Amino acid sequence: MTTKKWMCFIVLLLWVNAVPAFQQTGEHTVLPLPPVEPFKIGSGTSFSASAGKPMPSKPLGLIKETVATDFSEALAIIEKYYVGGSSLNNNELTKSSIDSMLKMLDPHSNYLDAAEFQELIGEHESEYTGTGSSISAFEKNGAAAVFIVSAFPDSPAFKAGLRFGDRIIAINGENINGQSSTTVRDKVRGKRGTVVSLTIERADTGAVETIELLRDRVSQPTISNSYLLDNRVGYVDLSGGFSYTTTAELESALTELHRQGMNSLILDLRDNRGGIFDQAVSVAEKFLPAGTLIVTQRGRSSYDDRTWRSNNKSPETLPLVVLVDENTASASEIVAGALQDNDRALIVGEKTFGKGLVQSVLQLPLGSGLTLTTAKYFTPSGRSIQRDYSDGSLYDYFNHKHPAAEIGASQVVSRTITNRKVYGGDGITPDESVRPGQIDAQKAAFVDPAFFFVREYVNGRTGNTAAGNDVRQSIIFGESLVGDELFNAFRTYVEREKAWNISDASWQVDDSFIRSQLRYDLALASFGIHAAHRTRTGDDRQIVKAVELLPRSAELAATAKRTLTKLQAQKSVRE
Repeated sequence: MTTKKWMCFIVLLLWVNAVPAFQQTGEHTVLPLPPVEPFKIGSGTSFSASAGKPMPSKPLGLIKETVATDFSEALAIIEKYYVGGSSLNNNELTKSSIDSMLKMLDPHSNYLDAAEFQELIGEHESEYTGTGSSISAFEKNGAAAVFIVSAFPDSPAFKAGLRFGDRIIAINGENINGQSSTTVRDKVRGKRGTVVSLTIERADTGAVETIELLRDRVSQPTISNSYLLDNRVGYVDLSGGFSYTTTAELESALTELHRQGMNSLILDLRDNRGGIFDQAVSVAEKFLPAGTLIVTQRGRSSYDDRTWRSNNKSPETLPLVVLVDENTASASEIVAGALQDNDRALIVGEKTFGKGLVQSVLQLPLGSGLTLTTAKYFTPSGRSIQRDYSDGSLYDYFNHKHPAAEIGASQVVSRTITNRKVYGGDGITPDESVRPGQIDAQKAAFVDPAFFFVREYVNGRTGNTAAGNDVRQSIIFGESLVGDELFNAFRTYVEREKAWNISDASWQVDDSFIRSQLRYDLALASFGIHAAHRTRTGDDRQIVKAVELLPRSAELAATAKRTLTKLQAQKSVRE
């Protein structure tokens, strides 16, 4: 088939609004390419888009031929008569029409071109192909530049000696001045085995050199960090979504934390936008005993209706608190909902995104793909996670512009194992709502100068090495110390450089934030991104609250266990 014919076929597939039977195995399940004639129904019948039942109509073959012909003719007319028709890209035009059709269905059905489809697959396999460097943009004297902030161990970037503070000047000979860090990142990434040329200004010497890096697979774990907080509280950062490796990553993290003496756990699902459904079920199962309901799925037909229960005969029993925010979505909401409904954990943070739709992925020709909503998820208490999208504004939907539903008003009330009220139809409402600390403009003004100061400091250009070494030692031992000597050195640097307009009052108001930012950047430069993340836990209001609520969570789980035991005993008597 030609590209145009395949595009017409995709449009026809969506127009018919029917999907051949397949086995649903996850939130994002990659399905094989559908046959060219996937809708073989008896002559003279077709499926109703609304009810999925046969109804009298024109022969389906005639309908297919008419739709494909109409679409091809429309493209031909546009190419011939539109003022810019000679320069139109048929693929882009067709993609736009497919996307428009899909958005009439729901916000989460999408057409993916070849590059987008490969990115989706890479996310599910916990890897991407590139150089293994983390980059960010910082501004000085009104000019923004992109810098290396971290290089992952054993990656091409690490082996080439790229380190914190190295500035990227050009990529493959193209000057990147003024480009965003996202644009630069996309240019650095590419197919495995290809070479990318980077022109770098070294942070330590200021020398400009061009290096060539061979792109390779780079591990991108879904659990980015795990460690012990004070009082033997374990912390697991599962913010990277759910991929094929998530369950194994969690098992490894918990084993190591137990080895270190963990007695309770905080599971961080903030910014976790979902991923592979089966992996999310396995994560929930890790904490729920055998027989416990995790999630149900209801689809267009009874074939799509499924139930998942735990098969774990020896689950983790330590006290558990789960952190969520408005970017906690889809598969991560399934985990939070299962643990909340079963009273296994307390949920802390902000109301989650509210995505409870099942997308199945159809792999299409020429490397493209299609995600199509085929069912809905429901938590153990029977509540839907999905937020309303009926007004049709995708901008409002994805940017949380809809007014939040009032508890007990427009939301559906359900009950947990211990008869606590929970609410459906608008994401997962936390048991304890805690807003994150806000970085206002006054605080944000210190972010760029702190980076440039630390860049100078770690390369011996500011003095005060003893003060910095004290901070390094405090980071190693899990403390949070930025003394007055280093703080004053930073202030002297900022006032001497005159690159930033910071008032005297700002130094007093934001004292604690400045020290926190310096500690973070120094940890990033000295020990890498994982150590830097750890320095922020003491300043994280939601983590602090989670630690405080661990005893209450333990009591709730114990009450739920007693309630279940009592219910099972009553059931046995009746039988």
